[in-house]
Amino acid sequence: MPDPDPLLPLSALGIYFHATYISLTFDLQVAIGVMLWKYWKTGDKDFYRVARLMTSVLGVNFALGAITGTLVEFG
Repeated sequence: MPDPDPLLPLSALGIYFHATYISLTFDLQVAIGVMLWKYWKTGDKDFYRVARLMTSVLGVNFALGAITGTLVEFG
């Protein structure tokens, strides 16, 4: 019997990637909040720099999550 959908394994892989991006998105928000809180408490600019870097990573991660989520939904 032939495989009903040859792209099913690719779609499953997309679901796994999408779930990973969702997990990272939620975790990065908490980590950014902690870094900003530490910056506010200590005044150490390194915490602020790390928070800014993590915000950039969050933006890229969010975009990748949106792309994979759209592909999974319509794929």
